[in-house]
Amino acid sequence: MFVEKRLIKTEDIVDNAITRSKTSLLSVLWVKTASPTPGVNGAYGTAVTLAPSPNKSVILLSILMSWGGTFATGETVTIRITVTFSDNTTASITRSSSSTGTISLNPSDLQSLFKDGVYITQISVDSSSTTTTTSVTTSVTIYGFEI
Repeated sequence: MFVEKRLIKTEDIVDNAITRSKTSLLSVLWVKTASPTPGVNGAYGTAVTLAPSPNKSVILLSILMSWGGTFATGETVTIRITVTFSDNTTASITRSSSSTGTISLNPSDLQSLFKDGVYITQISVDSSSTTTTTSVTTSVTIYGFEI
């Protein structure tokens, strides 16, 4: 005769005996969007900083970069993503566009934001325009696991 033994029972979940805060082993999907205002004349605007919960890190899965609004003739807008690691070093990646649209960073791009032996403490996003004024909007959506 087969007897089923469970470590976690349905009633444990129903009465909240099993929760993320109690286990701290479970990861959750981390989806954050930053929409920095582009700086002008090639200078970066104010960065938007995204950070995982205290004592957590983020494992990056995918990053989308988007440009919206109206581009002036000859205008190029650059988005910069800077990852800060637990040893206070950083890694950055930039992408530029002269038209509206969305791009997804490829695996090689994402790998440039990884570092062995440390974890991500924050991610900052800023952007810049080559013109003296801009109507372009920028946004970055980051998908990852928070662990």
